[in-house]
Amino acid sequence: MIGMLGFGGISSNAIAATTSEPDYAKNPVPAADARPLAPCGPGMWHQGRGMGFRMNERLNLSREQQESFRDLRRKYFDQSITERRHLRDLKKELAEESLKKNPDQKKINALADTIGKEHSKLARTESRFLGELSSILTPEQAQTFLKMKEHRMHGV
Repeated sequence: MIGMLGFGGISSNAIAATTSEPDYAKNPVPAADARPLAPCGPGMWHQGRGMGFRMNERLNLSREQQESFRDLRRKYFDQSITERRHLRDLKKELAEESLKKNPDQKKINALADTIGKEHSKLARTESRFLGELSSILTPEQAQTFLKMKEHRMHGV
């Protein structure tokens, strides 16, 4: 605790450097064709690597299910990344407008409405993903997946 406050020999700048959010202005999200594989690339299904292995282990996926699930996650990621980027840009624009000395309330309202619509599109994309996932998983695996998703969302 003391170290976190800057008294324990570690400067607060050193702590900030290791715990701060990435600087997206300096390191923007790469274009879809320039970025690495979606977070479900083949390597994460191997023993000891990342969430894919844990998911495979907890869900007890067959080899065929692993391949189908990986392909589905990649497809969902590729679809949702564009929507997430657009949402990020809209939120940035909203923040910039809101911080102006004389913000345009009509523009703020329009941006807020558009952000709501984009969230709705993203939710529909996720729903399609889950619907397709249900055809891959057994009912027991689907329940386990939902529990894992809930724990991840709530940080449990």
